[in-house]
Amino acid sequence: MEDVRRALVLKDRDPKANGKDDFSKPGWASNGSAAQDDEEGRVFIKYKPKANVGLKKDMDDLDAEDEAASPGQSKKFDVKYKFDDLETYVVIAPKGKLKRLMNRSKNNIALVEDDPIRELVVDPLVMEETPEHAEDSSDSNHRNLQTSFTDQLISGQWRPYGVSMVQAPQVWPYSTGAGVKVCVIDSGIYRASPDFVTANLSGDDTSTTILWSQDTCKHGTHCSGTIAGKNDSIGVVGVAYDAKIHSIRVFSSGTNGCAWSYASGLIGASNLCKAAGAKVISMSLGGGGSSTTESDQFQSLYANYGILSVAAAGNGASSAYSYPASYPSVMSVAAVDSNSNIASFSQFNDQVDIAAPGVSTKSVNSGDTTGNNVLTYSGTSMATPHVAAVAALLFAKFSTSNPKQDVINIRNAMQVTAQDRGTAGRDNQFGYGIVKAWNAYQCLSSGSCVAVPPTCTDNPLGWYDIDGPTYSCSWYAQGSNCATYGNSYANFGKTANQACCVCGGGVVSTCTDNPVGWYDIDGPTYSCSWYAQGSNCATFGNSYANFGKTANQACCVCGGGSK
Repeated sequence: MEDVRRALVLKDRDPKANGKDDFSKPGWASNGSAAQDDEEGRVFIKYKPKANVGLKKDMDDLDAEDEAASPGQSKKFDVKYKFDDLETYVVIAPKGKLKRLMNRSKNNIALVEDDPIRELVVDPLVMEETPEHAEDSSDSNHRNLQTSFTDQLISGQWRPYGVSMVQAPQVWPYSTGAGVKVCVIDSGIYRASPDFVTANLSGDDTSTTILWSQDTCKHGTHCSGTIAGKNDSIGVVGVAYDAKIHSIRVFSSGTNGCAWSYASGLIGASNLCKAAGAKVISMSLGGGGSSTTESDQFQSLYANYGILSVAAAGNGASSAYSYPASYPSVMSVAAVDSNSNIASFSQFNDQVDIAAPGVSTKSVNSGDTTGNNVLTYSGTSMATPHVAAVAALLFAKFSTSNPKQDVINIRNAMQVTAQDRGTAGRDNQFGYGIVKAWNAYQCLSSGSCVAVPPTCTDNPLGWYDIDGPTYSCSWYAQGSNCATYGNSYANFGKTANQACCVCGGGVVSTCTDNPVGWYDIDGPTYSCSWYAQGSNCATFGNSYANFGKTANQACCVCGGGSK
């Protein structure tokens, strides 16, 4: 009976039951010309709760009608994916036929959007068939403010400058990433390389011909080597050399195996990452079109499963957004060179979170059976696995029984301890700065980087919409009610999306240090907790700025922070 009542409520609340067609859809579905009707469309179709059966029936009925009208000539709906958690189908069909489906099944549909293209993010390639000459050195004692680094050849193996820049060697006595699985969504991996620990490699084939253990593109192998190149006497050493790599190959076609994929392919791949037990997802890829469905997926991985997703900011040398990097739940990574300067190609915008080495970076060369013919690439693609690997070092040491909190703490630690470059504080080129593993490790060890999520309160308390107390914030928390109805039925001057915490509204009722985990320029000892003692705020609060802020600006106890 409860399900029946809920179904009736949903039907009664559905504005489309009165003939309105107000769900979001692509521009071509509303304004496209008849000439476009024969073009192929590839879309996400989000259905309303329990409406998947009705939607699928409408697809089947349209297929049957078209086949009867033109036997053997009609094009059927091709359902590429069904994502149950997102209540979404991915469908390919002529645009005209998709328009007919949107009209016929409008009572079942909550959202239709294009499935945008995703591509690898790599600058023009430079391949070095043999190692360059370098002095043999084992010095890895880098000062916090050091800005210039070089590739080192140590006992026959390259330690790329990026490994040193992100402070991996300082962390290795305490963590090498052992036991942590990093899922690399890319062009596959050359499993036969002697520069990987074979037992640490796994993956999922995405078809009978697209095998995770092959990589004709070379891109995925290069990124994986930056994360977990074996620590031995050949090739390169990775940032987290004992981490496990789980490879999902989404790029495979084209003349070199580097052709594009789709956002739906990333969603499917990320589900495989989740099933494999990955803590980190590394995506050296992107595209210009945003997707609500794709964003919801990565938000769910972060908030519900404690999985940190990291992606390339893009190589367009512009302020354009690249996705999935520019979603809030994904860390967007810019690229710097060996002198800690921003790369000329690196995209810059308000979604960039952090920077890492990405210019002329050495790593494993797919197809090389010796391990010594290393490959040099540039791009935010190369910066991304540095951040993913630093996260693996930290997850290996600081994971607890609460993965949802772990991912918040580790992301926060990497951001607040990054080496500030460019404009003081966070900026659009470097984000919070260059990722530094040892700084983050120390901050987490001291407890200074444990992020306390702010408490959200519905505003006003006890809000319900214009149709009465039944439709409270608790009702909106069910299924996709926020997405479907959250901007309608305002009451007390607010819609559910403004009033309810579950819909992203409400108010934060506590002060949060900003940035969380702040400490002054003299190190983690002098955190907001230290300033809370005695008269430290009054005496020192306007001095010793770090991360672009003094204690009086950053710490709640000193009157700063975010309210």
